[in-house]
Amino acid sequence: MNARAEHEEHKGPPLLALAIVSAVLFFGGLIAIAVMSGGGHIPSPYEPAFATAGFFSEHENAVRVGAFFQLGSAIVFGLFTAVVVSRLWFLGVRAAGASIALF
Repeated sequence: MNARAEHEEHKGPPLLALAIVSAVLFFGGLIAIAVMSGGGHIPSPYEPAFATAGFFSEHENAVRVGAFFQLGSAIVFGLFTAVVVSRLWFLGVRAAGASIALF
């Protein structure tokens, strides 16, 4: 263990808070699409093209709001990853896994 880590505390946002915010935004996006489209869901890529095109043209606002929440979730998840890697480096972990996680 790094001698510095024994005397200092890592500065950064709490991981649990970032994880909760990311999960809430992710599921909020799915719920927003379901509510705004009257119980619908984003079609599978394996469904016929007319079904997919129909859903996106009929529920464009639902998809837009859902995409906003998904983007917010991805940004917070990126912050979560950066904080985890920063803490690993702070603790002296220099394995490739930390850099891979950041990538």
